[in-house]
Amino acid sequence: MAFHPPGAKDKSTDSTLKLAVRTFEKGTLSDFNGIQLDASERAGTPYYVRVQVTNLGPHAISVDAASAAIEGVDTTGATQQSVTFIGDFPHCPDNATTTPLPPGKAYDSCLTFLVPGGITKVAYSGTDDYINSPVTWAPK
Repeated sequence: MAFHPPGAKDKSTDSTLKLAVRTFEKGTLSDFNGIQLDASERAGTPYYVRVQVTNLGPHAISVDAASAAIEGVDTTGATQQSVTFIGDFPHCPDNATTTPLPPGKAYDSCLTFLVPGGITKVAYSGTDDYINSPVTWAPK
């Protein structure tokens, strides 16, 4: 899949990614014991999506930007961003890093979605081409 870094002026830093959704599992709110949640988060249904992203090149990519291009799709069809934690969340470690991922390397991560009604599938929207027609994965 094509990946265009956010804020890039031209395509000179674009790369191609291989994205594999490894697991898609429903959690429980008790997974968040000890974590302060606001009212909308407490109304959410947690889902954990484990992914592997491989940078096929030709340029290094931002792991955080590539992960942000993976979104949950809620029961209304709207896309939702994953939750960002300050510190560790053992149920779903996100492996965030500011170190660029060179071509030929991969990273594994887990994305936590906490959305009222939950999510029904995962969407990739890494370039303008995919925003209006994202690639999606649904659990079996």
